[in-house]
Amino acid sequence: MLAERGQRKPLRSNYKLRYWILLSDACRDWEARILKAIAAHYPTNAIPNETAASEASYSAALSSYANPRSALKTKDLIGYPAKDHVRAAYWLFAA
Repeated sequence: MLAERGQRKPLRSNYKLRYWILLSDACRDWEARILKAIAAHYPTNAIPNETAASEASYSAALSSYANPRSALKTKDLIGYPAKDHVRAAYWLFAA
């Protein structure tokens, strides 16, 4: 039903998430590093940008983190639920 409306199908496991990130053309390497860092904290509350950047080996203050993070948001892979916080999109883990 989701696919009929043009929405993405949910992934059912972290294994599938890793497979999709690593083998898909949807994410570049730097985007995948950030998404993996953010997804590792799911389903907890949103994490601070500093935490996500640090775990992906970036600095939150630099555009080398902000630009790929913005690309992930555009692709609906992450969200910004609060100021200076990020969270993986729920559909990545939906059953």
